[in-house]
Amino acid sequence: MLTEKQFEVMSMKSRGMTNKQIAGQLSINESTVQEHVQAVVKKLGATNPTHCVTLFAQQRLADRLRASGLEETLRAFIKMQTGRESLSEITLDDGLADIVEYIETVLSEVSEND
Repeated sequence: MLTEKQFEVMSMKSRGMTNKQIAGQLSINESTVQEHVQAVVKKLGATNPTHCVTLFAQQRLADRLRASGLEETLRAFIKMQTGRESLSEITLDDGLADIVEYIETVLSEVSEND
């Protein structure tokens, strides 16, 4: 389980923010951001920080889809956008960060309209 700060850092990393940008936004040292990332690398069993961001974003996307009530529709959208059958196949190069952000925006708008 990630700490609140680790989750916050990884959320920002998955949106493409640099360690320097994250440090500035959270008012912490860049080395502290790196420490959070390294801790998450170990927790997720990732091979490196990029792999860690990918695993984090994939899991976040899967969690959001399960909780949405729109999982089939959103999975079809993701497949159409990436050509990938499985969430675990989607990488940052496929636009994973943009997909996560888009789906979170859509789900936020849906919940506001309920």
